[in-house]
Amino acid sequence: MEFSSHQASKASPLAKAIFDIEGVTRVFLGRDFISVTKQEHLPWGVLKPNIYEAIQDFYLSGQPVIFADGEGPAPSDTDVLPDDSPAVAAIKEILETRVRPAVQGLYRFASPPPPFVTHTICS
Repeated sequence: MEFSSHQASKASPLAKAIFDIEGVTRVFLGRDFISVTKQEHLPWGVLKPNIYEAIQDFYLSGQPVIFADGEGPAPSDTDVLPDDSPAVAAIKEILETRVRPAVQGLYRFASPPPPFVTHTICS
């Protein structure tokens, strides 16, 4: 299962723990391996100990790798809930699809993003 952002990792406590490490840009959880992609300018020597620690702490916690249906963290403030009115649902959708990306865009580089390098660190 592939997670391409911190937001997308909310279904997996393991992927979220790895995304909590600065410089991680993608996490792929295979049946018997974990692949982590980092920003190219960061050396693996700096990230590897933190990634290993996050993986070890996760497995010691006893949490599931992926939340089963109906389980997991509480919904975010912008998740549309069944009891939301149509107006509230529309506002949440606008916040999630237009406002959040616009705000995140304020913090991006003006030039194209740097290239990324994928490196499998454990299997």
